[in-house]
Amino acid sequence: MQRWIAEDTIKAKTTIYQGPDKAPDAFLTLKLAVGFLAGIQKWVTPITSPYLAVRAVQPGQATTLPSCLARSPVLTFDSPASPHSLTRHNYLRPFRRLQTLPCLLRLWRFTLVPALYPDSPKSLPYLIPYFGHLFGMSRNPGKVFTTGRKYFKNTREPFSLIVLGQEYYIVTSPSDIMAVFKDPTKLDYDLVARRVSTPPGTGFDRSTHNLASSSPKMCANIEPKVPAKSLLSSTHVSKTVSLWKWCAYSLMESATWAFFGDAIFEIAAPEELFAIMYKYDMDAWKVHARYPPVGCQGGEKREDAAWSIKTLDEGMIEAGVTEPGQRACSRKPTAPVAIGGKALEPGRTLLMPLQAEPFFNPDVLGPDADRFDPWRFVSNKESAADHQL
Repeated sequence: MQRWIAEDTIKAKTTIYQGPDKAPDAFLTLKLAVGFLAGIQKWVTPITSPYLAVRAVQPGQATTLPSCLARSPVLTFDSPASPHSLTRHNYLRPFRRLQTLPCLLRLWRFTLVPALYPDSPKSLPYLIPYFGHLFGMSRNPGKVFTTGRKYFKNTREPFSLIVLGQEYYIVTSPSDIMAVFKDPTKLDYDLVARRVSTPPGTGFDRSTHNLASSSPKMCANIEPKVPAKSLLSSTHVSKTVSLWKWCAYSLMESATWAFFGDAIFEIAAPEELFAIMYKYDMDAWKVHARYPPVGCQGGEKREDAAWSIKTLDEGMIEAGVTEPGQRACSRKPTAPVAIGGKALEPGRTLLMPLQAEPFFNPDVLGPDADRFDPWRFVSNKESAADHQL
């Protein structure tokens, strides 16, 4: 078996790879895959055939099965009362044949494909096909990005994720992110904005006929109350709060006051407004990921939405704001392009997790980037000037 794999591997290298700049031929690639799977089947069949080819054995009849297989609870050789005891599990045959299918799929997807296409981003392994990393992205996308970076030995080369059958390119290196921003022709943001601007189930042109006025209930439903969700415990002299929620509240409060002033709080209470902004910040990746229709909520739940995005675009054009934004963290490849030594193909979505990943980069915050140091820039102000994003 090892000799067969070695010979076939050598033959594949000499047949398919004609040069570093030439892509493998699709027919030869398929032929190699079929041949490899056929070899695996030939190697596995002699081992699994005693379990699959079950037949009735009369009492005292000689059998060629090994003693280790004869002791299997599925097989019975000396039971006069049930001469067909060996056939009672025939309905399990198809399921036994499917036992090797996940292994073969994993071998093909995460071993053979990267070997055949070394210039394409490697895919982060997952357990359930089609769903891929859906559950991890739904709970904590930042953790998925960090797991992928560490899985590929922290090289920060672009890799890919699968979510509901869609492939996403993940770029975490600062140099690669700069290369993405410098190539707006092949890595277009307009396609991402157009997809985000279009409500699920409607076309971009059709959205102009389904415009909804801003709802006056938005202001009436906001109650002036303080949720204090960050409070963990309290005594008569001190309070224990969540550092995560307290930092989020403080940053959003400062940014909101800096951009809008006090007038914004005449519309909504600060605590309620910050709670909404916090929830949006945690789930904003779903907007760029663009859930397929099967994962979206029903349109009847959004009948009281405020404005369609195209109306906002028209207002920006009337105000003279015609340049598209270039600071969003997602792009859509419109042509084959190389980023970080990997070939990105059209039809996928490119994500740049700018919120957390750059702060774990030793090139940005030094060799101890993974360690929490609240005095990092207080004690060394030169480091704060040198490590700017």
